[in-house]
Amino acid sequence: MRAHAFTGSSPAFLVATARLLRLTPSAAATRVRLVAFTDPVLAPRTLDQSWVLVKSEAHPTDNGPLAVDEYQVTALDTGEQRSVHLAGDVVLAAPGIELEDLESPPSVLG
Repeated sequence: MRAHAFTGSSPAFLVATARLLRLTPSAAATRVRLVAFTDPVLAPRTLDQSWVLVKSEAHPTDNGPLAVDEYQVTALDTGEQRSVHLAGDVVLAAPGIELEDLESPPSVLG
């Protein structure tokens, strides 16, 4: 099986993977194979994950509603699950990430 994309510690990889998969809330979980490079030697490691869009909600803000998507990401080798919250091209919350302030609205991914 081929890998679909690269992944890493940057939040941009979460946004890129969500955009690549284009999931809908009613869809079943989607399996994706990613390649990560380990520190410090940059050895390639293949990761199999399952992504599901749990829900999409609009949250009121001063600038109008903010659409937030909640994904459940499961590492298929360990069964470890984590939640990822995205608003357009911004990661609002994920393991090790918590957005404290947003200066402008995120771009809408369509």
